[in-house]
Amino acid sequence: MSSTSLRTSNVLPFVALATAYAATGWLGLNAAMEPGHASPVWPPSGIALAALLLGGVRLWPAVAAAAVAITWLAGPPLLPVLLAIPVGNTAEALLAYYCLQRAGFSTKMESVRDVRLLILWAAALPTMVAATIGSTALLATRTISPDLYRETWWTWWSGDFLGILIVTPLILLWARTDASERRYRRGELCLALFTGAVTSVLVALAFPTTLYLTVIPLLWAAGRLGIRGAVSVSAIVWLTFMILDFALHTWSSDAAQSAVFRQLYFAVFAIIGLTLGGALVERDSARAAVKDRDEWSRTVLELGSDLVAVIDSQARIKFITASSERTLGYPPEEMMGSPVLDFIHPDDLERVASVLEKMQGSSRGVTIRARARHKSGGWRTLEAISKNALENPSVRGIVVCSRDVTDQAVAERTLNEARDSAIESARLRSEFLANVSHELRTPLNVVFGMTDMLLDTELSSRQREHAGAVRGSAAGLLRLIDDILDLAKIDSGRLEIAPRKVDFDTVVREAAATLRPRAETKGLEFDVAVAEELRGVVWADPERLRQILLNYVSNAVKFTDRGRVSVRATLERETDDARYALVEVTDTGIGIPSHRMNRLFKPFSQVDGSMSRTYGGTGLGLAISKQLAEMMGGQVAVRSESGVGSTFSFTTRLARRAASEAAAAAGRS
Repeated sequence: MSSTSLRTSNVLPFVALATAYAATGWLGLNAAMEPGHASPVWPPSGIALAALLLGGVRLWPAVAAAAVAITWLAGPPLLPVLLAIPVGNTAEALLAYYCLQRAGFSTKMESVRDVRLLILWAAALPTMVAATIGSTALLATRTISPDLYRETWWTWWSGDFLGILIVTPLILLWARTDASERRYRRGELCLALFTGAVTSVLVALAFPTTLYLTVIPLLWAAGRLGIRGAVSVSAIVWLTFMILDFALHTWSSDAAQSAVFRQLYFAVFAIIGLTLGGALVERDSARAAVKDRDEWSRTVLELGSDLVAVIDSQARIKFITASSERTLGYPPEEMMGSPVLDFIHPDDLERVASVLEKMQGSSRGVTIRARARHKSGGWRTLEAISKNALENPSVRGIVVCSRDVTDQAVAERTLNEARDSAIESARLRSEFLANVSHELRTPLNVVFGMTDMLLDTELSSRQREHAGAVRGSAAGLLRLIDDILDLAKIDSGRLEIAPRKVDFDTVVREAAATLRPRAETKGLEFDVAVAEELRGVVWADPERLRQILLNYVSNAVKFTDRGRVSVRATLERETDDARYALVEVTDTGIGIPSHRMNRLFKPFSQVDGSMSRTYGGTGLGLAISKQLAEMMGGQVAVRSESGVGSTFSFTTRLARRAASEAAAAAGRS
């Protein structure tokens, strides 16, 4: 855009506003009943406010300039009047503009609130400023006498009041209307304007007492066309009366009385039209919003995957969404009016009927899963959330939101069957291991007995060596059977911890002493130390503590060829009812590589498969130790460095008294 056209576009609104203000002001002056009286309706005040609301406050200089021109055209006034009247008119427009802006006024005037804001904050209050400034200036310059001040102020204020009340809405509502809106009901609008003009002519020529007839086209226009039609008829009626009055002088010869009567009539007429039109527009907007919301809700429900239904107090389907056809194969019209129980699986019928009956007396939501018949003859599993809305006048039913969970139900059933099968398999495995262990113990005990008897006889050294090997192998097999049986009991949850009064120091030392000869045979240093705080009587399971210790110490001796094996028991922490001991078994053996540490404490798992061939063992001992430590309220841990040695540790809870005694003491406290 060139600079010339840009300047033109910036100046044009000022020129248009000043021209319209001056032209309508000149007409208003000529419509005055006699010199010294203002026009009963002053259109420039309405034009000025509408221009500021549409074009912004930047247009105020055009208002001021036009006001100066109109004041001069009324008759060359004294300088104070020439300055005061434009200042008052400009201040009136600016004050009305800022009041409406602060109050949140909408130029679309789509509510009664906007009408009230226009009447109070634009037409009523700011116009008092212009009337006061103008009338006071005329009085100060002796243009009017003091006895005419009140009449002049009233005529001035009411003229500006009506100008804003009639002209401002007319401009606001039609200035921002696009072509399609202007064509909307154009015939009805023209008919309303024509009827208003004809009625005004008939009333003016007949008698003013029939003035109420002009309300008829106003009401019809407001009802059919809303606030836009109401303000248009108000403007045409006012304009018709002004033209007739100017041309024929059809009103009272008493100019003041005639002006006051016309102003009161036009004020009531305009307020009725604006309020009624605003109320009807607000009503239509509310209806349109409700319609849009209903349409939105209906579309969402129809396109959604969930099945939404409303069931009345007789358990009949009152409403159901179109998703019923996707879910159950039935179009909504085939299901509405039918008893909902007709579609429920016989095995679920009683449960669903009971839920529906209970819901009629409760406002709580209920979730239920049941099978519903598909039109093809099959069954679909639905999960429904129901809410009682029988007391809601807009619903009067139980709202049920359902989702097809057939695939989920099948998956859950398969999962449950697999879980039950796994539990049964674990139970059978445990029973099998227990039975096998029992069956194996019997012949092993015979082997032990016969071997012992054989060793008590006269044998050669070679025969005694062979018999000792048989007994050692039988002992190893018995330990393996015991480990497998313990692991099976732990897996099935049948292994129990049996605490009793024991001396923890004695338990640790006796367990270590069992393996001391083997360590000394290998030439290893062997020492045991128990902290002073752990000595004395505590409640613990000595057999399980001994089992963990024997496993740790046995492994330490097995994997250590030189150096030492140490057993240390220290106090980790202490509470009111128990002490927690940390037991560590440290060796200077072969150690464990860091990348193989994750294989420890797993059943039938060893750090290196070659170890089983070199050192023997099945890998069950550490797995069982871990389970036993956790059952006794502790944990296991390991620190190791390949070629340096390892430290295996576990923590355990040592109660100060029996569980029954502790519970009784807690009850007394």
